Amino acid sequence: MSDFVCATSFKDKREMLKAFKHRFNDGTDIALCFECVKKAIREKRIGPGAFYRGMRQGDPNIKNALNEFAKKLNAWAIEIGGETGRSSGTAASSFGGSPCKRLNMYLRWMVRKDDGIDLGIWRDVRRHSLSFLSTRMWPPSRGAIN
Repeated sequence: MSDFVCATSFKDKREMLKAFKHRFNDGTDIALCFECVKKAIREKRIGPGAFYRGMRQGDPNIKNALNEFAKKLNAWAIEIGGETGRSSGTAASSFGGSPCKRLNMYLRWMVRKDDGIDLGIWRDVRRHSLSFLSTRMWPPSRGAIN
């Protein structure tokens, strides 16, 4: 997978994925996401270290780390794809009121102990700092969290 991500140009990825469509995303969105992953690999900003950079001493959860990571991804997306609606929203940020469902789900996969579903390979992220809210629970709970 990293060979494809790193060796294939953005133009070629868009061409290969042009028929892809899922809900609000299309092949260009996925190609842009792959380009951000390529940039993260090249800048050695992939893996748990990407989240640790945004954590502050005493943070009770990963909200700040998640927001810093999303800010970096969105900056890369704008750099790669230009200032468009799709590039500025590559990764959701809770600063904008989003529950960051996809990023939180990804973190749960990476952090929770290997149980046949989750990978559990990021051992330094504290499990109790993860958000386990479903999107149905996010709106009523936002006031309690913020």
